[in-house]
Amino acid sequence: MTGQAKIEQRRRDVWALHLQQLTESEIAEALKSLTVSETDKTLRYPNISQPTVSRDLRFMMRKGKKFIDDLAKDTLPYFYQRQLDTLDQIAREAWFIVNDGGASRRDRLNAMNILKDIEQTRFNLLQEGSTVHAVKALQQRVETLTKELEARVSGQHQTQKAR
Repeated sequence: MTGQAKIEQRRRDVWALHLQQLTESEIAEALKSLTVSETDKTLRYPNISQPTVSRDLRFMMRKGKKFIDDLAKDTLPYFYQRQLDTLDQIAREAWFIVNDGGASRRDRLNAMNILKDIEQTRFNLLQEGSTVHAVKALQQRVETLTKELEARVSGQHQTQKAR
């Protein structure tokens, strides 16, 4: 196992114990007694410390934040559009049944009921869509403000060094 793979495994182990509500010190102690496997009794993390656990937890929290950011920026809009497109396909099929002279009255009524449900779902999605759009716009604004703040701080440091 490579060094990076070992770190990733350690972080998964730290996270699993964190989910069990253990403190950072308790996690470090628990990991010190963790063996490689049932048959290999070699200790997996004999020298792990609380500061390492703390760094691993901070890393995992940043990873979780990135996941949420990516979800809001990329994944949600994609699935939102996909759902609207799927509704369009279903509606086309339902209209085909409604307009089919050979379809039974019952089949045409069922198709109309599906169309009614599609329109309600589409309305709900469009209401929610403004929220998805607002989250994306807010994320972009936060990124812009962060860059502006970093530029100002960097500029202040440059000015102070010049003095």
